Amino acid sequence: SNTEVKKKTISHKKKYSLNLVNSKDGHPVRSGKKSYRFEVRLGDCGKDSGHNDCKKDRQRSELQFKKYQKGKKDFWYSASIYLPENYQSVAPVRTTFAQLYEKGWKPILMVTDRNGEWLEVGRMWSGEYVEMKKALKIDDMRGKWTDILINARYSIEEDGFMKVWINNKQIINAENIKNITPYTKRGVGLDFGIYQTFVSGWKKVHGDKP
Repeated sequence: SNTEVKKKTISHKKKYSLNLVNSKDGHPVRSGKKSYRFEVRLGDCGKDSGHNDCKKDRQRSELQFKKYQKGKKDFWYSASIYLPENYQSVAPVRTTFAQLYEKGWKPILMVTDRNGEWLEVGRMWSGEYVEMKKALKIDDMRGKWTDILINARYSIEEDGFMKVWINNKQIINAENIKNITPYTKRGVGLDFGIYQTFVSGWKKVHGDKP
């Protein structure tokens, strides 16, 4: 989406966390000459004035939209992900590449590498999954760009909708739904990058293997 973004303040603060890179230096770019490069390593948890990922078994490097979307309007979002050829899943850690969430509350949509096999698109209400779809195999994403397109209308009544396409294939087509809660009226925002949860699961399964 053509809108202003900023680094999410809870993202970890290492220098490699987030960089704007250039195609002339050999970096992959979807369009134009530049792209954002995200990186998270084990133990890269951050905190801000309101949250602490280190205490919640999470870590991330994300960009977020500066403005939150409100009202019963049609909103469109787009983002593209490039996974390098040597991308390795860190399952059972769950890695989310994009999420829509209610400000001050919980996610309503997550695009996730859940188990290292599939890119999954999950629609949620108040943080609980109500629909989950497999979009494409992680193996088919390596060394390529994957395009995400979202069209939504937000409502606490059953007149909202949520539609998601991955590489021009429609994955979610939910109409006449309530997709936000009455608990917050602060709007919906998009985060994208790398957001990992259940980080301790890696050591439980793999020990100290990097």
